[in-house]
Amino acid sequence: MRYQMASDVLNTFRYFPAIKELLLWYNASNEAGVVPAPLQVDAILAIESIVDKHNLGHAPPSPQLISQVLECTSRPFTLAQNLEPRDFHILCSGENLRFETIGFLLATAGRSLTFGFVPDLLNDPANRALKSQFTDELLRASTTCLFLCTMLATVNDITVWMYYENYLFTTMMCGYAGPPSWRRLGELSTQIYALGIHKESTSANVPLWLRETRKRLFTSSYNQDKAISTFLGRPIRISKRHTDISLPLDISDEETVGDRAGWLEHGWQMAKGFMD
Repeated sequence: MRYQMASDVLNTFRYFPAIKELLLWYNASNEAGVVPAPLQVDAILAIESIVDKHNLGHAPPSPQLISQVLECTSRPFTLAQNLEPRDFHILCSGENLRFETIGFLLATAGRSLTFGFVPDLLNDPANRALKSQFTDELLRASTTCLFLCTMLATVNDITVWMYYENYLFTTMMCGYAGPPSWRRLGELSTQIYALGIHKESTSANVPLWLRETRKRLFTSSYNQDKAISTFLGRPIRISKRHTDISLPLDISDEETVGDRAGWLEHGWQMAKGFMD
């Protein structure tokens, strides 16, 4: 079962040029993202070498590739405290590609497509009817990654990113009141608590850029939870009572993964600009 699910997900990369376009456009245009754009761009560019190496644009995934990605996903995902953000993709993409990374990126690409960006693939008059099918396939493949990672991997930061993006994509496809969206929000809350990012002490030994990313994700998820509970009259999933993290810093993606030269003492940026 895992093998077939993995094969179906990797087969989505026959549309890799379109997926890459969608992700690059999203990260170039988005001013309110949770995961810093440079991390996403590095990850998708590293996948390109795998797509070319295994000819995924014109052939189904090989048994060797399927086994490789399954094995990488099953390994514990550990980060050194001094890990540089520019090296992060080496641990989860390229030759170390994991299904958490795939699920996260496919959901983001799906959201980009739903927002209205049209890749070259869909500009071809012969492929105009492909958009609905492509969107459904991106959601299905991303959701399959959720199940695969539940079976194979322990909770890590990319797992939570994947659940977050999949939840947002699901709400765009099924609506906020739809049962799939409510289910995904519950799963996202579970992953957040399992990783412990609701507690400041849990992130004490992780790199600063990852600590800020965790804060961004938690505060955005908290906001989503309160919006749904308020307007749909449903119980909350993420409780303030069990949370002690501070708000994320007022800095851009580039500053989050760069150096701290442009920050003031308490994390405020010195340059003028509008942030999310």
